[in-house]
Amino acid sequence: MGRPRLRWLLITAAAALAAGLLAFLFLPRPISVDTAKVVVGPIAEAVQDQGSTRVREAFVVAAPVSGKLDRIDLHVGDRVVAGQTVVATLHASPPEMLDPRARAQAQATVDAASASVASARATRDRLATEARHADESLARSRRLEEVGYLSKQQLDDAAAAARESKAAAQAAEADLAARRAQLTAAQAALLGPHTPASQLVRVTSPATGYVTRVLQESERVVAMGAPLLEVGESTGLEAQIEFLSQDAVRQRSTAGAGRPSRRPCAA
Repeated sequence: MGRPRLRWLLITAAAALAAGLLAFLFLPRPISVDTAKVVVGPIAEAVQDQGSTRVREAFVVAAPVSGKLDRIDLHVGDRVVAGQTVVATLHASPPEMLDPRARAQAQATVDAASASVASARATRDRLATEARHADESLARSRRLEEVGYLSKQQLDDAAAAARESKAAAQAAEADLAARRAQLTAAQAALLGPHTPASQLVRVTSPATGYVTRVLQESERVVAMGAPLLEVGESTGLEAQIEFLSQDAVRQRSTAGAGRPSRRPCAA
């Protein structure tokens, strides 16, 4: 075998090897895919844009009494539960100090109320005794009417007198209760700073939701009715977002229990 033929064989083998390598490199390879069962279902399309939210139901918590407010530890965004979360703590203000003249007037009012209570009690006792006597007289009249010694008209008169006596006794009892209430109010006017007042008043959240504003954060003296903080219901949030007309027409208003309502707005 001559040199030319050997060279030709080598070139042929190299060409065959190169062709085989190229064929191997360009040979199609299997691709990994995910398989799933085809089913019929809804198609969801999402549209995103910037907007703002607002609270439909907001509750302003006010101080129920005048006094010293402790520092409120809640912040905007904190969750509160209706009737459970304590949102504020107040120390009720003590009664105002009375000068000698005002104290003497208050004491005179107490004495007059005490005398009025005693008078009303005596009237109540007298009318109660008369009502008992009227009931006893009515019972005797009924027995006499049964045996024919009393007319029907006389029995009716005795029954009416018994009813009137009972009503008068009830009115006297109510009048005595009113006089006692007046005495209590007069005695309350004598209370001074030395008298212990209601030491602590805890204010709970009126609704379940989140704190939206803290109006009185620091410790201070507040008057009754002063706003302390604002609570927004978690189920009453509204989103206001402006969409393009072509996006707005493809949306539907949805509202469910515990979900805020969403209304499309064309721009």
